[in-house]
Amino acid sequence: MNYAINKDVLVKVVLEGLGEPAYGPLPPSIWGYWPGIVDYAPHYDPAKAKQLFAEAGYAPGPDGTLQKAGRPLAFTLFTTPADTGVRTAQLVQANLRAFGVKMDIQTYEFGTILEKFKKGDQQAGFMGYTYNEPDIMFIWFDSANIGSGLNFSHYADPKLDALIDAARTRRTRPSARRCTSICRSTSSTRRCGSRCGPTITTSPCSRGSRMRGCIRTGTCSWETPI
Repeated sequence: MNYAINKDVLVKVVLEGLGEPAYGPLPPSIWGYWPGIVDYAPHYDPAKAKQLFAEAGYAPGPDGTLQKAGRPLAFTLFTTPADTGVRTAQLVQANLRAFGVKMDIQTYEFGTILEKFKKGDQQAGFMGYTYNEPDIMFIWFDSANIGSGLNFSHYADPKLDALIDAARTRRTRPSARRCTSICRSTSSTRRCGSRCGPTITTSPCSRGSRMRGCIRTGTCSWETPI
């Protein structure tokens, strides 16, 4: 799916061109940002997307939806009723539909969606942060913050936890760079000015059989944006 979402179109339509694609969880203005993430992360590539879907065993069903062993490739995305989030969700939905992926959209008020994310009720969702320190990596991705904190992807990886811990205790870039590589986004956008556009990131689920991820939106004060 990383290759199936056209972030440039999202920037142009949702943010009216006032941004640029982001490929990781940190913006260039936050210490620890790794410029190499731009080349490391997937970019929109329809041919590559189709190739990977096929290699994973998915083929179009009678209605055009990709299927595997009789099960459609489908999921539901949670977002708030905010205009930016809804419009972004609709464009992502259209992008994925073109490849045979069925994505439904469900909206909830902010307080409700927070509780659902903490419980892990979502398969995918939009959420954001207002933060200017690299410690956001700990808040969003450390397994200690699953359930009671803001690790809404419910991603648990001892290796990542160790890297985050090292990055929090040493003022060196290597650990932050390696953490960013692990937590790279599927697709994202940052908006110029005081408001940040949707930052879509999907982290793999470390438990259970459901696809789970967190597609986040954020607020920021730096230049640069799905």
